[in-house]
Amino acid sequence: MPPLRLARGDSVQEDIFQMVARQSRTPSQLNRQLRSQIAGLRATKSRLVELLEEHGPRVVKGAMQVHDVEVPLTGGTLSPNAAAELIEVFGEVYKNLFGTGSGFREGGIEITGFQLRASGLTWTSWGISSSVLIEDTRVDLEKLEGRLKRLEDRESIRELVARYGQVVDDRDIAGIEALFTPDAIFRSRRGEMHAVGLAAVMDNFRGRFEAMTASNHFVHDHIITFDNDDEARGFVTSHAEVVREGVPLLVAMRYDDRYRRIRDRWKFVAREVSFFYYVPASRYAELLPTRERVYGYGEPVAADWPEGTPTYARYENNKAQTTD
Repeated sequence: MPPLRLARGDSVQEDIFQMVARQSRTPSQLNRQLRSQIAGLRATKSRLVELLEEHGPRVVKGAMQVHDVEVPLTGGTLSPNAAAELIEVFGEVYKNLFGTGSGFREGGIEITGFQLRASGLTWTSWGISSSVLIEDTRVDLEKLEGRLKRLEDRESIRELVARYGQVVDDRDIAGIEALFTPDAIFRSRRGEMHAVGLAAVMDNFRGRFEAMTASNHFVHDHIITFDNDDEARGFVTSHAEVVREGVPLLVAMRYDDRYRRIRDRWKFVAREVSFFYYVPASRYAELLPTRERVYGYGEPVAADWPEGTPTYARYENNKAQTTD
């Protein structure tokens, strides 16, 4: 019998399928076997597509090779720790492709031994097992280290912003001071607050605490942009519940931040706060539709955003012209 196409795309060609099955002494058994093989091929295809989307063709192609090779390095030596990390990374790729185990056969691919050779030393893993071939691929450990460091820095900055709310609400003066650089700036967009230098920033907080009793700050979204390895900028959305001079107030605000790493710790270089509203809790529904909805500093003033942002103003102007 010549080669026949049993399936086209995702559909089994039933007429050809049944014709092939009838050539067997056990057509039902052959039918089940063929359908199982087709299902297995579909599952394999689906998983490979997922891996290609997640890891990219070069990594998947490299991991699917099953011959002993040496991993090429661009200068220097590979420490035991680095080798162990590489084995763990390649092992995860193999586990995703073939599952776990050692010395087994899966999908027609025999997996026998997983080794990494570098700097005259051989490191052998005991978990996932396969001979690793990464052809035309250079292991850039410095790049991987840099990416990991950037993730750690991002998390440290997020923790800095979260800790700000904690120490402010707890009136932890030493804790607040530890979050800012010596040349820090703390200001509001309209200028009601404008403290330059750590001493002035701390005086500003003490003055606010004289008028404020209980408070509760919480953070929402946080966008971080790195300028270099030791400096970054942040955009933070936030709410607060405060009691100021005996009046409960609700506050919606944004912070535009600048951060700097000092002796391996990230700190605030600058915080500028702007307000969507700063209103007495009892008048929230009444004041929210108005523009003058910032009551935090005596007489009410216009909110900073969104009305004060160029894009919002342009959109509203275009809308008004379209309506007219």
